[in-house]
Amino acid sequence: MATDPRPSPARENALPAGLVAMGRFGPPHGVSGQVLLEPLTDDPEGRLVVGAPLHTFRRGVEGTVVLAGRHWHSGRLVVTVEGVDDRTGAEALRGTMVVRREDEAGDPGEGAYWDHQLVGLRVVTPEGAPVGEVTDVVHTSAQPLLQVALPGGGQGLLPFVAPLVPDVDLAAGTLTAVVPEGLFDL
Repeated sequence: MATDPRPSPARENALPAGLVAMGRFGPPHGVSGQVLLEPLTDDPEGRLVVGAPLHTFRRGVEGTVVLAGRHWHSGRLVVTVEGVDDRTGAEALRGTMVVRREDEAGDPGEGAYWDHQLVGLRVVTPEGAPVGEVTDVVHTSAQPLLQVALPGGGQGLLPFVAPLVPDVDLAAGTLTAVVPEGLFDL
């Protein structure tokens, strides 16, 4: 089986220290420049504001866009970006992250974490046995998944939900995980 030599979108847009993800542009929505914007914040209404400059990051380059409009359609956020008026322009935004500087992002809230706080944490069982290390946070429509580098090589995905991740200790650099048997064997 051949592997794709291109970096994954998650890796090519890995955020440098100091930046916090607020959203990610997805595919175009229609032909008039609208594009889906996946919120990666608990407050999209307050953090992805029409008319305010939004900082962006893609492939190591920072930029700025301004939302000209926004609405929810079938549970998904559809936005219009100033200067983007066709499908080609909207497609060019795909994969671009909407970011804020950490000092401007505010507190993520009780029991919530910014992605960069989780990456690098050692994953341990409730008994303290090593499981691996968090290398990425993958956002899905169901829940975030923690990508875990396993000690023997390979990687696994761990749903970031309270029953499976009962404790995150940023000071200790650990994340306690209850890993169901066979989860990482897939």
